[in-house]
Amino acid sequence: MNHVVLAKKLISIGDEASLRYAALEIRMSIEQLFYKLLPSYREELLDDLLKRWQPKKIIDALIDCDPNVERDFTLTMAQELPNGGHGQTIHIGRYKAVTRKLLQQYYHKIGSYLHASITQKHHDLTIMRSFLDSATTRVEEFCRETTIISNIAIFHTINCVCGRTIKRNEKAL
Repeated sequence: MNHVVLAKKLISIGDEASLRYAALEIRMSIEQLFYKLLPSYREELLDDLLKRWQPKKIIDALIDCDPNVERDFTLTMAQELPNGGHGQTIHIGRYKAVTRKLLQQYYHKIGSYLHASITQKHHDLTIMRSFLDSATTRVEEFCRETTIISNIAIFHTINCVCGRTIKRNEKAL
């Protein structure tokens, strides 16, 4: 959220340099949304993936690990009763999924604001500001609505001849 707060301040200034820096802050906040998922999936991801700064490759790898990673969910728990029913439910948290769509709609286009123009043409600041406002609102929504990140599933583990232990979500198999 620190990147989002700074982006909002820069957007409010509204000059070209401030908007460009706001774009960088929003892009970093989107990267952070994806990177926050990594600890929950670390055992299932290839080690070399974690050395890259490429959210598209990360989300593709996460989808390979967990086909449901792009779906929102609410986690609740309840005590199982002797009769097979359940007791009072307890709300644990909510996950607002980060998706490939977020990358397509915002991340890549924001990148265009960070590069020098070959034609020396300047961006329309009104359009740029509106787009960055929209992106900021979307990232804020993900941050605000996600209160838990988890990787709960049935897993299968095998030991490879190379020595690596491979762990996979049953749904990914």
